[in-house]
Amino acid sequence: MIPKTAQLSDLSAESLELVAEGGERYVYKSRDFPEFLFKKQKRVDERRLKKRDLKSFLLRVLPSYRTHIVRKEYRAYVSAVLRQQATWPDFPTTMLHGFTFLDGEPIQVVENVTLEGRDIGPSLRELLADDLFDAAALDALNVFGMALLRSDIPTNDVNASNIVLGSNRDGTRRFILVDGFGDIHLVPFRTYSSFVRKRHLVRLFSKLGKNRLAFDPKTFAFSLR
Repeated sequence: MIPKTAQLSDLSAESLELVAEGGERYVYKSRDFPEFLFKKQKRVDERRLKKRDLKSFLLRVLPSYRTHIVRKEYRAYVSAVLRQQATWPDFPTTMLHGFTFLDGEPIQVVENVTLEGRDIGPSLRELLADDLFDAAALDALNVFGMALLRSDIPTNDVNASNIVLGSNRDGTRRFILVDGFGDIHLVPFRTYSSFVRKRHLVRLFSKLGKNRLAFDPKTFAFSLR
C-alpha cells in the first residue's frame, strides 16, 4: 500500500524494474507508483551511434542535443492539448506528467497504459503475434487512427510496438501511442505542415501489421486481410 503522503520525489532506484528499451531511453515501472512509467535518457556511450551520421555527430559535440527528442515530444504534446483538437478519453497519446529526479538526474514521468489483469497493456505487435487482434480491436484501432489524425500531432515512429491497448475507467478499450511523436528533424516540416503530417502518417499506417492489416488512405481506415 502506497502511503497517501508518498511523492514522486520519493522515487528510488530500488523500486524500478526495466520494462522496455528504445534507442534513446530506458523505460521503467515502479512498484511504488504503478500508475506511471518512468523514462530515463541514455548516456551517449549507451546509444547505438553511427560513425558517419549527422545525429550521431550532434550527440557527441552538443550535450543539449541529448534531450532533443524529449523536448520535441513535449512541444507536440502541449501544443495538441492546448489546441484541444482531441480530448480525453480519445486523446491518442499517452499523458505526459513532467519530470522528477532520480540520483540527481531528471527522469520523465508518463502515464502507464494498463489493461484489465495486466500491469502494462499489450502492444499492437503483441496482439497480432498472439492472434488476439479481433473485430473489437480493429474498431478501436480505427478510432485511434482518426484521433491521431485530428490531433494534428507530428509523428516520427508510429509502429506496432509503440501503439498500446489500454482501458478507460468505464471499461472501454482504446489504442494509445506511447512513443514516437514530435517532429525530431532539424528542419521541422511536420510541425508546420498538416499536408506533410498526414502524408507521413499514411506511410507509417500502411506499414502496420504487415500481412495482417490493410490501410486505405482514402477512408483512413484499417481492415483485416
